[in-house]
Amino acid sequence: MIDQLTGAGGRFLSTLRAIGVSIILTTVAGRTDTLSVYFPPALGADIGLTTSTGTSLAGFTVLAGTLSVTPDQLFSNLSGKNTAAQVRSTVDSAFTSFGSFLMSDAYLSDPDQGVILLDGDMASGAIRNRDIYLIFYNAADKNNATEMSILRMADRSQSTGQGVGIFPNAAFLGVRNADFYLGDGNGILPAQDALQLLIGGFDPVQNRFVLGSIEGGIGRIISQTNLTIPPGIAQDYLIQANHGADRYATTNLPAWASLATNGVIRLNPPADSGSTNFIGLLASNSVTGKSASATLRLVVQASSLTFTTTTNLIQGHAGVALENFAFVSTGTGPTYSVASGNLRGLSLSGSGILSGIPTSPGTNDVTIRASAGGESATTTFSLAIANPTLVVPAGELSDGQIVATAGSMRTVVLSNTPGFINRSGSITSPNPTPTGVSFDGTNLVVATNAQPLARGTANLTLTLTANRVVGSTTVSASTTVPLRVVAPAPTSLVGTNEFEVDVGQDFSTSILTDAGSFARMSFSNLPPGLSGFSSGLISGVNRNSGLPNVYPVSVIASTTNLYEGGGVLTSTITVRLRNTNPPFFSPLTNRILGALGKNISLVLNASNSPYAYGASNLPTGLSLVGNTISGIPAEAGLFPIPVVAYNSYRPGSSNPADRQPGFGTVVISVADVKPPSSVAPTNPGVLTKNATISLNDNRLLLDAVSSGVMVSAIGLPPGISLDPTTGKIYGTPTATGTFQVTVFIQNGKGWIRKGVSLTVR
Repeated sequence: MIDQLTGAGGRFLSTLRAIGVSIILTTVAGRTDTLSVYFPPALGADIGLTTSTGTSLAGFTVLAGTLSVTPDQLFSNLSGKNTAAQVRSTVDSAFTSFGSFLMSDAYLSDPDQGVILLDGDMASGAIRNRDIYLIFYNAADKNNATEMSILRMADRSQSTGQGVGIFPNAAFLGVRNADFYLGDGNGILPAQDALQLLIGGFDPVQNRFVLGSIEGGIGRIISQTNLTIPPGIAQDYLIQANHGADRYATTNLPAWASLATNGVIRLNPPADSGSTNFIGLLASNSVTGKSASATLRLVVQASSLTFTTTTNLIQGHAGVALENFAFVSTGTGPTYSVASGNLRGLSLSGSGILSGIPTSPGTNDVTIRASAGGESATTTFSLAIANPTLVVPAGELSDGQIVATAGSMRTVVLSNTPGFINRSGSITSPNPTPTGVSFDGTNLVVATNAQPLARGTANLTLTLTANRVVGSTTVSASTTVPLRVVAPAPTSLVGTNEFEVDVGQDFSTSILTDAGSFARMSFSNLPPGLSGFSSGLISGVNRNSGLPNVYPVSVIASTTNLYEGGGVLTSTITVRLRNTNPPFFSPLTNRILGALGKNISLVLNASNSPYAYGASNLPTGLSLVGNTISGIPAEAGLFPIPVVAYNSYRPGSSNPADRQPGFGTVVISVADVKPPSSVAPTNPGVLTKNATISLNDNRLLLDAVSSGVMVSAIGLPPGISLDPTTGKIYGTPTATGTFQVTVFIQNGKGWIRKGVSLTVR
C-alpha cells in the first residue's frame, strides 16, 4: 500500500490533487512552505472517514502541524490520563499547530478552497525535516471533543520508506511543498498500517477510518469482551482499539476460529458445539510501540434470541427517502447494530429502525445483529439501491428528439423517480451550454433567445443532470436527449406593404417578417437607384421622372439559407414614386435685354423635372414654344412676363390631378434706342469701412430693373462689387477715401458710360 501511495504516485497523485485543502506557511526569511491535504472523492459520501458511530465529520475541526516529542514519548505522557480533557491537554502541550480547517472546507462543500495563513514566526522551517500530523476531532470546538485521531506523514527526506504522502516534492527558490494524501485513487482507504495511526482506528469490515474514544484513556481494547454466539453460524469479530493499532495477536484461539492480519477473527463454531472460551486479545501500534490487551469471553450456545420480523430484500433509489423498516427480535430490550455490509447512507437505530435517504447506488448484503441478555442473533438481507431516473416524456419527443422553434419559448417537464425532490439542475454537456437553454432539475427551458442550429446540423445532444444534496453527499440523475432548435418559417410580412419614395431624396426602410432576424431577404423589380439587402434593408436614391411610377416589388424571405428548419415566404410590396417639389425657377434667368427688330430667344429652365411651361403678357412678336420664348419684338417697353412650369406628383403621370405648378417672372426689356443720358447713376451715400453691405440692403448705384438695363463699373472701392441685373452694390469696403467710379449702362440697342464719386470713411 505504501508503494500504491508513493511509489506509483503518478496515477494516484493526479487523481487526488484536485480535492484538498492547503495550509500556506510563510517563513520569516520570506520563503514559503505549503502543506496540502488531499482526501479521496469517495470520502465525501461519509463512508470512509467518520466518528466511531459512523457519523460524518462534516463541520468538525482538523488541525495540521507537528509534535514536539516523538510518538512513543507522547504515549508515555498519556499514561495514566483517563479523561478526555486530560488526553486533549496532553496532546495540545506537545502539538505545534500550523493551522486548522473544518472538514466541510476540506472536501464536503468546496474541495478547491480552504487556505489557512500562518504567522511567519511560527512557520519558520515548519515543514522542513519534520514529520507532519493531522488531528481529527468529533467536535467543531476541539475542547468539547470526546473522540480524536492522530495521523502521521513521515518525513520523506529521511528516506524512512514510510508515510502517506511525498515530502518534500520541491526544493528550489526556498520553497518546500508537503502533500498529505489519504486513500487511493478509487476513494478507498489504505490498510491501517499504511495510515500510520497514533490515535484512532481502522475498520476493515466497514472499510472506514474511525476516530477513537479518548474518555478512559489511550491504549484500550474498545470492542466488546463478552460475546455469545450460536453454533453452526459463521461470523466475524473485530478487535478494536483506540491507539492506532496495526498489529494483532490472540491466545487460546479455538481451532474453529482464525485471526486475519487486519484484526478480524473469523468465528465458525461447529453446529453441534457448545463451549465457553477465554481468548486473549492483543493490539499493538508499530509506530508508537503502544499495546493494549483484554480477554474475550466467548460463549457458544444456541441462542434463544430470534428475529420476529425479517426481510430478504430492501429496494430503493439513491436520493429518495426509504420507507422505514423495523427489525424486531425476542429478548428483553434488545439493541441492534450492523454486523456487516454497506448501508449506502441509511442508518440503523439502536431500536432496530432502518431509515434515511440512501446516497450511493449498488447492491450488497447487510447483516443486522440483535443483542440482549448476553445473546445475539443475526439476519441478512439484500440492499438494492438503484440510481434515480430522469426521463423526458415520450410525448415531448418528435422522432426521438426535442424540437423547439427559435423565437418561441418551450418548456419540457422531465419525469423523475418519485421522492427524488429538492433538485437543482445543470446541463453538463455540451460545454459551454447553448445560449437560451437551461435546466433547473425539473424543467428544460428553451428560451426565446435560443439560436437555431446551423444548416446541416442534425441536433445538439444535451446531458441533463438533476442533483439532490443529501447531508454532505450529492445524488445525481442524468439523461441525454437530442435537442433540435429550428428556425421559424416566415408566414407574413410585418408592417406596411406600401411605400412612398420621393424622387431625388434618400430613401431607407426595412422589410421584416414574423420570423424576425432569422429571415434572409431578396428583392426584384425595385425602382432604379434603390438596392435591397439580405437583412431586409432597402435604400438608395431614385431619380426617375418618368413612367412607371408604381413598382410591384417581389420579396422572398427565407429562413432555410443558414439554419435548420424554417421556410420560404414569397410576397409583394408596392413602391410608389412621388415628386413632392413643384418646379422652381432660378433667379439668374429672370432678366432679358432685347431691341426692336432683333430676334430674342430665351430658354426657360426650371428644376424638379417639369414637363410643360406657360407664359403670359408677352410683347407683340414673341411667343412660347415648349420651354423657349422667341421672336422679334414689335414694341418697346419693360415687360414683366409671368411664367409657369408644371411637373407631376406622380412622375410621368398625365392625370391633371397629379399636376403641380411652379411660378416665376421673367423681365424682358425691349429698347428702341440705346440708354439715354437721363439714365444716370446715383450716389448710394457714404460707405463705412469694414461695414458689410448685402443685396438686401438695397444700396442702389443704379435702378437697373426699372430702367430696363444691365450695369457694370470700374474703379469701385476695394471690397465692393456691383450686381449687374439690379444695380445694387454689395461687399465690405476695406479702404477709406473718395473713389471715381465709371459706370457702364447697357440695353438691347447699345451702351453709355457715366461717372460717379463714392466715399468710404
